[in-house]
Amino acid sequence: MKFIKTILSITAIFSLMTNAVSLDTSAINLKIAEVPAKYVSSTETEYFDSLENLADYVREKMTNRVESFEFAVPTDWNGFDTVRQVIIDSTAETDKANQGDYLRKSINGISYSIGSYSSSTIITFDVVYHTNAEQEELVEQKISEVLEELNIQNMDEYGKISAIYEYIINHVTYKLDAEGYLKYTAYGALCNEEAVCQGISQLFYRMAKEAGISCRMIIGDAGGGHAWNIASINGVYYLLDPTFDLHFPKTEYCNYFLCGTEDFDSYNSYITHVMASSEQSSSNLDYDYTSETFKENYPISATKY
Repeated sequence: MKFIKTILSITAIFSLMTNAVSLDTSAINLKIAEVPAKYVSSTETEYFDSLENLADYVREKMTNRVESFEFAVPTDWNGFDTVRQVIIDSTAETDKANQGDYLRKSINGISYSIGSYSSSTIITFDVVYHTNAEQEELVEQKISEVLEELNIQNMDEYGKISAIYEYIINHVTYKLDAEGYLKYTAYGALCNEEAVCQGISQLFYRMAKEAGISCRMIIGDAGGGHAWNIASINGVYYLLDPTFDLHFPKTEYCNYFLCGTEDFDSYNSYITHVMASSEQSSSNLDYDYTSETFKENYPISATKY
């Protein structure tokens, strides 16, 4: 009887996942659009002649959920190239849990305008976020409370990852019709206890990073646009998909936890996780997870932990 029940579960979940992930793609790629230049006063705009310093400035604004801001750059900088590079650099990985992948997947879209002046070029960003500053404060507060309840500080890397993963699959419901943009966020998964794959993987990323675990969000395809994670134990990374695992009976199955590249999809042959390459990202701002650089920086085990 249990065997029959399991087979039915696989079939139902395959159907559910196929329908679900194909509808998740609206938030997978960051939307960027140029709009007509606004009038700005170059004398009141902060000037940058270093991309590194500019990225720090933009990262701080976006981390704090500032919706509109401007900056000045040298007139010989190409406007579009500057916009693209500063977004890549400002959303690159840092040691902070609310930046890197977390920040990049918190942004729904950026519209920018470019105005040229005799002394500088002024670029204005208008950013649409999935969450606001107040909601992010609640995320930070609740994560701190949950990690303390889990007694994370006294665990090794495996224990931390296991406790966080178990918390997520036991407290979050996958829900396509959850509230607006919040379903794409850690806030939706943590505070509303409902989200889609992006929010679920974003929550794991945020909690794991807060606990001192090196991890990443992975964007790709698994029967449709999908998001999952990798996390490190002793410098070796393993694959995790909390979205898929929370579909199963909560205490009975954990089939996508700390897997390797050769056995990640061994449980369900109907769906294969495929990491995105740069060519597969409509915004071209997501990482190329198939690149040699990514593989060197994040060596993923071939087999389950």
